[in-house]
Amino acid sequence: MKKILVACCILYTFISCDIQYDGETKLVVTGKLIDNKGVPIPETNVDILINGLGTYSNSDIISYGKTDINGNFTYIFPAPGSENEINISINNFILNYNTKNATNEFQSKQIIALLKNFKNYKLNLNTITLYRNEDITQLQIILNPKTDKKQLLDVTLDGNIITDFSNLNPLATPNYTPPIETNYSILKNQTLILKYKVVDYSSGTSITTENNISIPVSNEKVIFTLTY
Repeated sequence: MKKILVACCILYTFISCDIQYDGETKLVVTGKLIDNKGVPIPETNVDILINGLGTYSNSDIISYGKTDINGNFTYIFPAPGSENEINISINNFILNYNTKNATNEFQSKQIIALLKNFKNYKLNLNTITLYRNEDITQLQIILNPKTDKKQLLDVTLDGNIITDFSNLNPLATPNYTPPIETNYSILKNQTLILKYKVVDYSSGTSITTENNISIPVSNEKVIFTLTY
């Protein structure tokens, strides 16, 4: 019989002054942890935190536990307000109460959700892939403009990129261009493809060129200088 971890049995409910809960409404979060070969990851910490509103507000640890033998987890907890972020924290060493059970074999990951992401009070995260830390290295891109008459745009990196944070409701800011990402966690032993555009204003009219560059990755950190 499949063992299902029901976190309400180990529920922590800290009602702080800035986080209110609907005791009559219960939410359910489910998911499964696997490695990059599809093998389930058992006995791994998964914690549910409710973030308060505002930059300096508190967070409540509302539920915590570990995945079962098949890598599955299920949590049941009272619903917070519609604007409170629900933080699903996986294999997180920063939560000191549970550090003794954490493992540094795999990466940590956070998933941020809101009440509106739940369908019929349930959020199914499906399968979540964690990579082994020993398989991860770093890429640093150094931007090296040779003139102030050129602009770098639409920089993307294709390959096995490791993400440790996911927001199910990314903030959309009109007319805002985020800074170019220059630091990445990546899998070892692969070839990445860096794609970008350069707009050249030196002739008085703008000329746009598209560029692709291959970046080989071995076992060590890669420092790549992008000259444009």
